[in-house]
Amino acid sequence: MAGVTSTGFVLKTIEDLKQEIEDDEHATIDAGLNVDADQPVGMLNAIFSKRLAELWELAQTAYNGFDPNAAEDRQLDNVGALRGTPRGVAKRSLVSCTVNLNAGFTAAAQTMFAHVTGQDPQWRNRDPIGPVGSTGNYTLVFESVDYGPIAANSGTLVAITSPITGWNSITNPLDAELGTLVEEDPEYLTRQEDELTAAGSSTVDSMRTDLLEVKNVLQAFVYENTTLATDGDGRPGKSFEAVIYDGAVPTASDVDIAQAIWDSHPSGAESYGGTSAVATDKTGKPRTMNFSRATVQNVYLELDISIDSTKFPSNGIDLVKNTVVAEGNTLNLADEVVALDLRSCPLEKRGGVTGVVDVVALRLGFTVSPVGTVNLPITGRQIARFDTSRVVVNIV
Repeated sequence: MAGVTSTGFVLKTIEDLKQEIEDDEHATIDAGLNVDADQPVGMLNAIFSKRLAELWELAQTAYNGFDPNAAEDRQLDNVGALRGTPRGVAKRSLVSCTVNLNAGFTAAAQTMFAHVTGQDPQWRNRDPIGPVGSTGNYTLVFESVDYGPIAANSGTLVAITSPITGWNSITNPLDAELGTLVEEDPEYLTRQEDELTAAGSSTVDSMRTDLLEVKNVLQAFVYENTTLATDGDGRPGKSFEAVIYDGAVPTASDVDIAQAIWDSHPSGAESYGGTSAVATDKTGKPRTMNFSRATVQNVYLELDISIDSTKFPSNGIDLVKNTVVAEGNTLNLADEVVALDLRSCPLEKRGGVTGVVDVVALRLGFTVSPVGTVNLPITGRQIARFDTSRVVVNIV
């Protein structure tokens, strides 16, 4: 039986459809009608069968549109809308830059363009600036013109693409915070399953989902104290704390964060945290919500590596730095820094950098010239961040 059955949708094939047409023709026209493929009737049957098969495939697609394990592209977006989990959008990379400007300089947003020497992707000022009061250095956030993980390692964004009178130089003391591309179907489906909650429910899971939808919020955790006593992290009884990370240079709106918390906060529980902003309830009444921004724990690394000099590329040290930084920056809020993960990722045999034979030693810590060799603890209000400017690589 084809169509919608008790076990799902059964598709009719071109062969099935062609056979049904031929059977009908023999029953209603002439039992001896020649329907061979090289005969006119047979040729017409093949054409009709192909078109009917396309309709059946369309019906199957519509049926699968409600099955998250079969839906794709826009259909999976529709499933996500029903579940209250929209697809992750593309985001631009961000980097805090030091720009040297003359007195009186002014520029509108997205009018100052720069690039990493030798690379095509362009960067532009995210915010307006000026007029500045005096000649000197100023801090300005630049964003990648393109969406996605556009890299700019510390000290490399130094080329002004389109010179502007009064803008003398640019550099980035730290690496860019990498953006993202549109979330792919497999990752999106996994996140739907992980964050599946009833729309409008007041749970810490739904609050986390809402916070992750706030523009420029990269990570979010919600901690709950269901007891009557203050817990070990200072949260009062019957309270919750939303901890968010929106980049080394915070870029998310406090008001948007507060609104997301209010819209899904647990009934009867008080918000807690070191930052506050005012949300608005459905009656227009202001509601002050508290939350915390994660404290960034800058990690310093020093690696001693042995190499095969015949294979190690001329920019190998930079590649090693990039590799360990990329590995480190996959860590989430509260994730411990595991020394072994960082030590193994540059190895060629582990898919790291060509020519890296061994990482003889790895030293890590939260200060310059680290001496530690053990894992680094990270609390629930912290996030470990890595930067190529804080990595030293020695060839031994």
